[in-house]
Amino acid sequence: MTINPTQKISKYFTWNEALWLNEWDRLATEEDGLNQIIIDNIIMHAKKMDILRDWFNLPIKIRSWYRPKKYNIFIGGAEKSSHMLGFGTDWDNGMDCDIVRKNIVDNKLLEKLELRCEDKPKSDWVHTDSSKVIKKRYFKP
Repeated sequence: MTINPTQKISKYFTWNEALWLNEWDRLATEEDGLNQIIIDNIIMHAKKMDILRDWFNLPIKIRSWYRPKKYNIFIGGAEKSSHMLGFGTDWDNGMDCDIVRKNIVDNKLLEKLELRCEDKPKSDWVHTDSSKVIKKRYFKP
């Protein structure tokens, strides 16, 4: 499987943004567990991220998207992190993240887009995911 990092996976996002592993300074690969299911999850989630990007009319900087299991453990991610399946993103758009989360919740974007969002006040990033297991749309990590 060959992936072009600069290729767009959606209106706004590229494979580089979805697969970049900051702490390892490289892209995730098949050797890390990247497979067609994860690729499909990334593409599906990217379409939802495009809608959020349009909603705020601001560029979104991806902090973390797909995390292979070993990488997730290395950085201290949640044991059942949605990032490991390719449908979790940590991001910011230059706005105060508490205001972004409030806007997402108040405008019912979680329900409309079938997303979850971490309730993490004072963080400098927003976590959204397309988890198939939804207990609460707005949840405490």
